[in-house]
Amino acid sequence: MMRIRQRQKGVTERMRNAPFRFQPDDWLGFFRERGWLLDKRRSYPEEARRCGRPLRTARWQRWLLASRLLFASRARREELRHFAGYALLRPA
Repeated sequence: MMRIRQRQKGVTERMRNAPFRFQPDDWLGFFRERGWLLDKRRSYPEEARRCGRPLRTARWQRWLLASRLLFASRARREELRHFAGYALLRPA
């Protein structure tokens, strides 16, 4: 997500009063070094399905995502599946 944010024109300017400064190269490694381990990783779309509350998106957005997934490699599909979500950490 950070790579996409950095590529978008004007994001830095629009966010000048709230810059995103925490950008470790290895997110999990950063927390592991401080005594935390990944317990679970959840993506928003998976959680929405699990809770029976599908994400509301415009029809064109669903079409665009479906068309991109159709031609994406398995690794890329997995990467996109975890694009937006959250991680639950536990003490090591």
